[in-house]
Amino acid sequence: MNTRPRIEIKLSPTDKLFEIAAWAAFVLLWALPIVSYQGLPENVPIHYGFTGQVTNYGNKAIIFVLPLVHTFLFIGLTVLNKYPHIFNYPVEITEGNALQQYKNATRLFRYCKFIITLMFFLD
Repeated sequence: MNTRPRIEIKLSPTDKLFEIAAWAAFVLLWALPIVSYQGLPENVPIHYGFTGQVTNYGNKAIIFVLPLVHTFLFIGLTVLNKYPHIFNYPVEITEGNALQQYKNATRLFRYCKFIITLMFFLD
């Protein structure tokens, strides 16, 4: 792994689109609870039973837990994506295949970051 080349990867238009979409969804993920916070009652439902009845209530600040968890994941994936030479690959990385392997790996991370953001947003 120490001998793997370190290559600057230029983003394709598709990569840029997914990166912008992920950041836009990230901002919306934080905007929704910030805008809604004042209108919420002091205690909000935090758990429902099998019948759909509320079984537990909590403070309205609980709505910031998911955005906080997502922020750690988002930042982690963003930072890690800058170091594709440390990823695990199913093939040996050489000078000849490094660029394509790194592009594929960073694109996968970008897609995952976008999909994870959507999952947190829709939750």
